Amino acid sequence: TVITPLLGAPAYRAGVLAEDWIMEINGQSTLEISQAEAAGLLKGKVGEPIELTVRHQHDGAVEKIKMVRETVKVETVVGIRRQPDGQWDFWANPEKKLGYIRISLFSHQTAASLRQQLQTLVDNGARGLILDLRFNPGGLLSAAIEISDMFLSSGTIVSTQGRNVESRVWTARPETQFPKLPVVVLMNHYSASASEIVAAALQDHDRAVVVGERSWGKGSVQNVIELEGGRSALKLTTAGYFRPSGKNIHRAVGASENDQWGVSPSDGFLVETTPNEVAQLLRAYDNRDVLQSNPQEASKLDKTNEEIVDRQLQTALQYLADTLVTRAISSNPQGNDE
Repeated sequence: TVITPLLGAPAYRAGVLAEDWIMEINGQSTLEISQAEAAGLLKGKVGEPIELTVRHQHDGAVEKIKMVRETVKVETVVGIRRQPDGQWDFWANPEKKLGYIRISLFSHQTAASLRQQLQTLVDNGARGLILDLRFNPGGLLSAAIEISDMFLSSGTIVSTQGRNVESRVWTARPETQFPKLPVVVLMNHYSASASEIVAAALQDHDRAVVVGERSWGKGSVQNVIELEGGRSALKLTTAGYFRPSGKNIHRAVGASENDQWGVSPSDGFLVETTPNEVAQLLRAYDNRDVLQSNPQEASKLDKTNEEIVDRQLQTALQYLADTLVTRAISSNPQGNDE
């Protein structure tokens, strides 16, 4: 099952969606093969064609998807839409100075790219920020820690605990703190691993409101042990990631909805989506990621995006707008003109 396709990858562009079930890889059934064997079938030389047969979760339709293998260079820090010159637009509401940054994956370059864009937003008068971590499957722990550290001045970011392993704690440093703008983190069922670490750290320290849905629940520390001289490997879970509050992130096999795992929306900010909305949002993401250098094509994509009602994003924007009004009233309780 696909958690979410990587932004810009061949599968993403070809139309593979979150929670699609890969039934066949180049005609070979995946029913009786392991995840590692399936991954081996997916790999190949750059330029080679590959065909997947997938069943879409949102409508049950079976589709054969053809693509060509290529080296994937993932752009992990993106805005809300492409501008005609190819640059990203990072303003969700330019009039109210509400910024928007989507992180598609936590890679080696993600923290530096985010820091640069945050600084640009702040320098241009940003008064609020939406950090979109929906469909983010995770990535590097180091990137998640560095990004959390940008918003926190003290306290625990994340810790690891496990049997027969030494516990570790990562804490925030005050010198890396950004101005305390109101922050909303968007999450959905496909936000996993490193994205859950960031959201949990900001939520537990009251640094951000989390809007959307409960996350995936992927918070295990795994070691890979090579077997048979490297011909096979065993992935062994040795510890788990824990939030600053001490709550568990990982969803164990058989865990119920009432158990502690993942990241849930802040009180009053649960915004659930239907399978069709998920599919529409992924297609809208795809449209936004297109370089809109052709005015006619840009017009078509803009019209398509306008038809997508992103209720989670709307809720985030409304919260930030209300917060700015509340702050304005608090700073000028008598209503006097300055």
